[in-house]
Amino acid sequence: MIEKMLIHKIATYSNPVEILPKKLNFIYGSNGSGKTTISNLIGNFDLSDDCLVEMKNSSSIKTLVYNKQFVEDNFSQSTSSVKGIFTLGEDSIQAQEELKKLETENQEKSSMIDKKEETIKKFDEEITSKKGLVMDKCWKLQQDIGNSFSNALVGYRKSKQKFFDNCISVYEKWDKKGAESIDKIKEKYDISFSKESQVYTKFPTIDITEIRTIEESDLLQKVITGSKDTPMGQLIELLKNSDWVKQGLEYIPNSNQQCPFCQQTLSKEIQQEIVGYFDEEYEKDCQSIKEFIFNYNTYFNRIESTLSEILKTTIPFIDTSKLETEYELFNSQLNEFHNCSF
Repeated sequence: MIEKMLIHKIATYSNPVEILPKKLNFIYGSNGSGKTTISNLIGNFDLSDDCLVEMKNSSSIKTLVYNKQFVEDNFSQSTSSVKGIFTLGEDSIQAQEELKKLETENQEKSSMIDKKEETIKKFDEEITSKKGLVMDKCWKLQQDIGNSFSNALVGYRKSKQKFFDNCISVYEKWDKKGAESIDKIKEKYDISFSKESQVYTKFPTIDITEIRTIEESDLLQKVITGSKDTPMGQLIELLKNSDWVKQGLEYIPNSNQQCPFCQQTLSKEIQQEIVGYFDEEYEKDCQSIKEFIFNYNTYFNRIESTLSEILKTTIPFIDTSKLETEYELFNSQLNEFHNCSF
């Protein structure tokens, strides 16, 4: 229940007016006397720092006010064609207003789309028109000089569209800086399609991708040693003569227990230590080296063979003198590697 109302500085209330209502109140007056202002304050439609509405147990009281402002906030004429249909509720009114806004935006964007589609249509028509002009010029050029290059234009001289498509394809890859005169092109054409021309076999491609892999092999950086677990192994490692000792092992079985190096008596313990130095890991590394050498020889022998075949093929317009010099240097280095033993 409203216990007190203070109305000041709002609408027609220039002077403060205090109302202490009863349980049932009847407020009347002429138009503009302030009746709606009182209802707007009670319904929270108007807020003012100079006005006051005190309620008893205000937290549990729901205030309902039906006036013009309530109607505007909660009733709206339906957008349908059926007269007399209204939408009830403040949320529904906001939704209707949002819908109208969206409809307006939709119409504006639809209009923009129509304009852009019309612009695109004009561009397409312009492109088609200019494409036709370029196609006609290409075809006219083909008719003027086509007979001079007939063998190079086989399959393109009976179709304007096909000839044009090929011109576009070639133009996209065309090196404009390296363009040559029509006379120079005709000169090359005559050489290429001369009945006296000879077709030579295409030289095989030399694959050199493996060279870097070979040169950067981890195996070439590895120091191959035997077992250092025995005094003899440590001695061999200190003297760094494992290759020399390895060769000497071949003579031990036929040496009658004599050292193949100093001819002194060789005990079984020392023999075992020498043999034990060249353990499984050592043998595995040696085998890897042998395989590396085999693959190395196979790869570079294949390159040498290809170069040799190229040099043996005589083609009048190719000068191979520089290649011959390089080949001799390459071959000498390859032979030097072949003469190395392992």
